[in-house]
Amino acid sequence: MDFENQKQFDKENSYIKFKDIEDSSIKYFIKDKLGIPLLNDYTDIVIPQQDSRLVKTVYNSPEFKTAIKKNYEKIKNGEFKNKSFNISFDRTQDAHLTLGNVTLYNVRIVDGYICGSLIDYYDFKRLKYFDGTSLKTTFANNNAYYQQETGRLHNYLIIFPVRIPVDDVK
Repeated sequence: MDFENQKQFDKENSYIKFKDIEDSSIKYFIKDKLGIPLLNDYTDIVIPQQDSRLVKTVYNSPEFKTAIKKNYEKIKNGEFKNKSFNISFDRTQDAHLTLGNVTLYNVRIVDGYICGSLIDYYDFKRLKYFDGTSLKTTFANNNAYYQQETGRLHNYLIIFPVRIPVDDVK
């Protein structure tokens, strides 16, 4: 989990600092509404590219698809403009290990696409193996949890623009 080393070799993500986010409404939302501890101007932001494995995994996950379908009428009616809703990914699935509980912000329809921003802040909870998680998932999660608790895990946010065709949801 050497964040600085990862940034040098990672081609699926872009990296900026919190202060460099250009969209002031998302910046305000993150800072004042989400209540993220230890957030400052120099917090790293990881931005997965639309063709990255992570974004594809999110878009294809049952949790994401269900949340979008469940909220489709509200999205269509503009009820999430500058508002949010949460999605919890099943942490027992290895493919979803990177994300746990995410926030979808400002989800709306623009030119035939459902658009918004997905925001995740690392906040690992200790898992017990018998809670239905695989040993591999439990070990990886708890390793990150202990690093977080001892201050060795680098603070960061994952943010990426959501852009999926409306026809994929109907």
